[in-house]
Amino acid sequence: QIIVKEMHPKGEGALRVAFEKLKEKLFEEGLFDSERKKELPLYPKRIAIITSPTGAAIRDMLSVLQERNPSIEVILVPVQVQGREAAPQIAEAIAACNAMKGIDLIITGRGGGSLEDLWAFNEEIVARAIAESVIPVVSAVGHEVDFTISDFAADVRAATPSVAANLVVPHKNELLAGLRDISSTMEKVVSSILEKHWQDVGSYSGAKFFQDPGRLLEPRLQLLDDTHERLNSALRQQMKESHHTIELLASKLAAHDSKKILQKGYAILEKDGTILDSIASVNSEDRLTARLQDGAVESVVTRTIPNDTE
Repeated sequence: QIIVKEMHPKGEGALRVAFEKLKEKLFEEGLFDSERKKELPLYPKRIAIITSPTGAAIRDMLSVLQERNPSIEVILVPVQVQGREAAPQIAEAIAACNAMKGIDLIITGRGGGSLEDLWAFNEEIVARAIAESVIPVVSAVGHEVDFTISDFAADVRAATPSVAANLVVPHKNELLAGLRDISSTMEKVVSSILEKHWQDVGSYSGAKFFQDPGRLLEPRLQLLDDTHERLNSALRQQMKESHHTIELLASKLAAHDSKKILQKGYAILEKDGTILDSIASVNSEDRLTARLQDGAVESVVTRTIPNDTE
């Protein structure tokens, strides 16, 4: 008979309890919410892989990536994936990748093992680093049956490292097939457009304008001739009226010609070459010149007689 007063889990049992407690804690914080998940890029150009440089996981991923699309650039960030220093190194590596430029995707993980072997990916520091990453993170830890806290925190969980490599990069044959489909579709669209334009050209070539363009232009040419004639007629009438106006003005100017006035018996009186218009400009003994139509008469002033003197 055994009387048990207290029980404590030991070994994997203790790790399982710690796993569930941390999982519940981070879940309640919303660290695993689907709204936090980021979509993976469709065509990543540069992928960072955080794992052990000597493990089977990196060899499997590189092999798959090379086979699917050898143009993808892969940056290996070496870390310990087991032991006391593993979790801090993984978290620091995730932060370092976010500080680098041009990385489209992060894969972090390792091959299979016991719960103790995989424990670095159950550490809170790793889960928070994954959740805080601006770059999408794929968790690829262990075998298909293995689940870690990193799987829940990551944007996408891959069952194995090889599955992760297949998941993040489209196969080159798929890309080529897609390009061929796009090319075929574009060729059909362009052919359809050209066919429509050829039909339009055919219908236009049978139109009256192309058969006899002169006939369509005749009314407009006649309108142009009529307009030209009206403009010439209006210009001639304007010139005639202007000529008549000029003749009237010339007649008026001729009527005021000084020679015409002198022919009527008038004289122009000058003093020192200046035409006089008032007796106020004349003094006794001044010599004056009276210009007539046929000559001039010089005289000496003896006196001046205002108009109001009788």
